Amino acid sequence: MESGKIVSEGWPVAEGEAKGLRRLIITDVDKATLERGGKVTAMPAAFATEERAQFAFYRQLQEAARICAARPAGKVMSEAFVVDGRTSFRCRGNEVRTAANWVAAEGAPVRQEFRIVGLGRSNATVFPRRLEIRPDGQPFFDLEVTSFSAGAAD
Repeated sequence: MESGKIVSEGWPVAEGEAKGLRRLIITDVDKATLERGGKVTAMPAAFATEERAQFAFYRQLQEAARICAARPAGKVMSEAFVVDGRTSFRCRGNEVRTAANWVAAEGAPVRQEFRIVGLGRSNATVFPRRLEIRPDGQPFFDLEVTSFSAGAAD
């Protein structure tokens, strides 16, 4: 993320929105907050760094989706291509299906693999309907998106 404001709201489905709402607000590179139950606290630095990297991936996904959508019909799997010098993507048909990058971790950098199943679209923005993230090949993150709404670009 170069600069700008990110507001992300989510909650565990089992808890429901009223009980589990969590709002993340990241502005530029030096401020990030976490809100739960109406209480706002500073986001721990390591968490903020991880969230910035995650949202950088979603920004890179926008370009990858445009590249995949422009591919000739009939192509099955693409060669890997790199977006923003950091993340490699592959298309199946005309949709992004996989990605990989390296992330900072305690000790040495870790290879992180992404599996994307379907893309939702809102205001010319795409977001995975299902996203799995596997650092060092180990299950870490499995997200199924039931609704997605992007604000209009500024």
